[in-house]
Amino acid sequence: MQFGKKNKDVPVFSGNSYIRNLKGGETTVRFLEECDEWVMYREHYSEEGKSFPCTNERNTCPGCTHPLEKVSRSSRRYGANVLIKPQDTHVVIRLPVTAVNRLEARSERNNGTILDRDYSIIRFGEGLDTDYDVENGDKYEQNLGAYELFDVEEMLATAFEEANGALGDNQSPKVEPEDDIPPSKPQVQNNKKGAEEEVVITEKDLRNMDLFELTKIVHESDLVMPNVKTADELVDFILKELAS
Repeated sequence: MQFGKKNKDVPVFSGNSYIRNLKGGETTVRFLEECDEWVMYREHYSEEGKSFPCTNERNTCPGCTHPLEKVSRSSRRYGANVLIKPQDTHVVIRLPVTAVNRLEARSERNNGTILDRDYSIIRFGEGLDTDYDVENGDKYEQNLGAYELFDVEEMLATAFEEANGALGDNQSPKVEPEDDIPPSKPQVQNNKKGAEEEVVITEKDLRNMDLFELTKIVHESDLVMPNVKTADELVDFILKELAS
């Protein structure tokens, strides 16, 4: 099965083994492929809020056939190879339609290419109120041919297998036995105002979050954001602070 297709083939009407979310605020990138080469795909969200790609087979996709509407709904996304500035870290990022539309418009204004300069993608708001803006830098030369592109389709297949390796009768991702074992380290309690019940987040949940999601946990737990560079360092900080 094929999860996505090149953006150019999509009708107008319609260390890095995983696709990264854009964090809140501003992210500056250098694209390694033109807009038409980005891979368009659709993704679902499980009952626990974890994303997984749609197989595009409505009769068999575990997302499309799920009885809950919030799981069966899918959203269009694009996977694009980029260099994160200023470190030039090569990753694949997940782009929503609103950001793609703005980037395509910038490409058209810059002689039909998006490869000759850096772009800053600004994410603001949360949930349904999330929006994106795009700013481009000045044109400059960089040897982009030195980077071998990640296979986005392969990454989607891996993400699907990890989320849906074994399906239960209700077509939702199976919970591994170890998830039922009480965590050996402190749990993070999400006490958002207006929440109807307390949500317990385990260390395993934290290890699967990106820096943006972890930063939200820090703020919601009334902790002072530390000077860390990686998600793992931030998880260690959260566990240590909440254990004290």
